[in-house]
Amino acid sequence: MIAAGKLRALALTAPSRLPVLSDVPTVGEAGFPDLIIQDWFGFLVKAGTPNEIVIRLNEATNKALAKPRVREAIEKMAAESAGGTPAVFGSFLHPQLAHWSRVVKESGIKMHQ
Repeated sequence: MIAAGKLRALALTAPSRLPVLSDVPTVGEAGFPDLIIQDWFGFLVKAGTPNEIVIRLNEATNKALAKPRVREAIEKMAAESAGGTPAVFGSFLHPQLAHWSRVVKESGIKMHQ
């Protein structure tokens, strides 16, 4: 819709500009660094899952992300694929969990079941 001129993007909440929207500034560039939000997807498994299974899942994921068709589909959604190792994902994930836990706690959001 942006490419068709039906919507105008004002800013991205991503930490850096995306190639598909290279002319759209980030909220950080616009002077609002606290509004940076990263959407992400990843695979998580139950604690204690055998390392061999974690490695196989990681290898299959990285193999899929290396395929041009998959990368193109991800880019069309104005996203970036990362891949990598479970350790790298863990280093990314832990600060995300800490940040969003703090946001929920400070906001007073209550979960109802």
